[in-house]
Amino acid sequence: MCFFVPQDEQKSHPCELIVKEVSRGATTLPQKTTTNSIHFSKEKDEQSRVWVIVAVLLILVIGVSCAAICLYMFIKRRRSKNQKKKKRRDEQRLLSTCNDPEQFLGVGEAFVQQTWEGLDTPMKEILKDLVMHTDLCEEVMFLLKSELDAARSKEPSATTDMFSTLVKCLPTGKENGEFVVLNMGSRSLRILFVKLKGQEIDSHVSVTYTIPKDVRLGTCTQLLNFIENRVSMFVTLKQQELGDREIFVAVVFSFPCKHAAEDDLTTAQLTKWTKGFNCKDVLDTDFGTLLHQQLKKKTTTRKLTIKVIINDAVGLLMAGVHKDQACMISCVLGKGVNGCYIKDNGPDGTAEGRSTAKMIIATEWGALGENGRLDKFRTEFDQTAITFSMSPKQQILEKMVGMLYIGEIVREVLLKLVKEGYLFKLYFGDLPALNEKRGFPTEHVMKIDSDVDKDSLVTRDLLHALEFDPISEYDCMLVKFVCRIVLRRAAYLAAAALASMVKHVHQRDITVAIDGSLWRAHPRFKEEMKAQAKIFAGPDFNVKFESILDGSEIGAALMTAVSLSRKLSFRDQ
Repeated sequence: MCFFVPQDEQKSHPCELIVKEVSRGATTLPQKTTTNSIHFSKEKDEQSRVWVIVAVLLILVIGVSCAAICLYMFIKRRRSKNQKKKKRRDEQRLLSTCNDPEQFLGVGEAFVQQTWEGLDTPMKEILKDLVMHTDLCEEVMFLLKSELDAARSKEPSATTDMFSTLVKCLPTGKENGEFVVLNMGSRSLRILFVKLKGQEIDSHVSVTYTIPKDVRLGTCTQLLNFIENRVSMFVTLKQQELGDREIFVAVVFSFPCKHAAEDDLTTAQLTKWTKGFNCKDVLDTDFGTLLHQQLKKKTTTRKLTIKVIINDAVGLLMAGVHKDQACMISCVLGKGVNGCYIKDNGPDGTAEGRSTAKMIIATEWGALGENGRLDKFRTEFDQTAITFSMSPKQQILEKMVGMLYIGEIVREVLLKLVKEGYLFKLYFGDLPALNEKRGFPTEHVMKIDSDVDKDSLVTRDLLHALEFDPISEYDCMLVKFVCRIVLRRAAYLAAAALASMVKHVHQRDITVAIDGSLWRAHPRFKEEMKAQAKIFAGPDFNVKFESILDGSEIGAALMTAVSLSRKLSFRDQ
């Protein structure tokens, strides 16, 4: 070991020099340790800063993502609310235009005209019979007039069964009583508890039961058991209101039927089934008597006594007379169609009969065309749409107007346009809504026809719900056009039938009682039918329309009240 010794320390002792050198070295060692510690501390600080930056960035990313999601949800909810508000505004605008029929109908006619002019010639060839139907309406008016004249003169040339009811007294507005009313309509049994207090009528208590397919196509026993069971349930449910007293029942039987005896309202002989029923062992039987006997079998329903069983159109007319003494015609526009009118019957041998006797004629105009007179006007879509019907050769006109068939006609038209390559060109699915029977119900047709929005929001939403995606603006326009022309034709045909009855009654100021699911559910159909009926009837008649909710049921209750107070007799024509 060799040490460097400064001059001022050369005189010192060698041991002292060694100690000083060691001491000097010892003092340099801590200096190196401190430097390393500072270096390590700087690295740690840098790592901490990196982690802090990463954490901040992560928080920012999460925050931005959450903000984006919240903004998306907010925009989505806002858009949904705006769409709902817009739909409500469109509905209000649609309803408000009903107050101005000329503007309301002008919008529909302008849409039909503009769309028709823009279609290709091959497509016009497909749809022309649904758009141009003036000749068909004229034929319907002529045919119904011929049938009404033949029925009035009792000529054998009449091909439509028209059932007449001789009524010695019509409702006066002073009827009172509480009655249970059964309405056996299209595919349901509706039971109501009707309270009559003069002009006040309360019919809000009601229950509706769907009639299963196996019952509609089963036996008479199955049908009677079903009705008895549901009536028993209703009586038990309303026991507090009905009490233990005898309950008078009115039955609305919405099928062609005639009374077996002239003076017996409780009998009804079914001539044919319609609206999807086919209980074959009921035909030509006294269904009213069978139902009365069935109700008397069970303890719960034993206190029920059937007093009246009538057709839906007759009941509606009675309700119309109760509301307006000028009412002479009724028209039912629902899943099926029918109409009746009142004519003076003249003296019947009694003092009372000379002033009050009236004849109610149920025209059954839905059956027009069964003799083939309308075949040349029926389109291929009318032919194919009724293949599911139990009676494809019956109720021909009803199958062109009734709510039960309009959806099927539209479905067949849309399916034809798809197969020809005019509709849903961007869609390559199986089209279940168009390939399946009843896949496009009339409720959809009415919703689409009510879509007055230029962006077709209602139509788009409905087609999306039916799994049509993607949908072009042209698709929406064409679907709306098809729905419009099919409903338009139905409204024109119903108007033609009604105008024939107006001309036949030949009373200048006349009121028409009208009801039915098709009439109530679609304002455009209602206004179009009213306007065309006045045009077809001509300027010599002042036609007033009276909408009566639950008219058939209320009329049956009124008829029961009248039958309890005065004698009624019914005569088959």
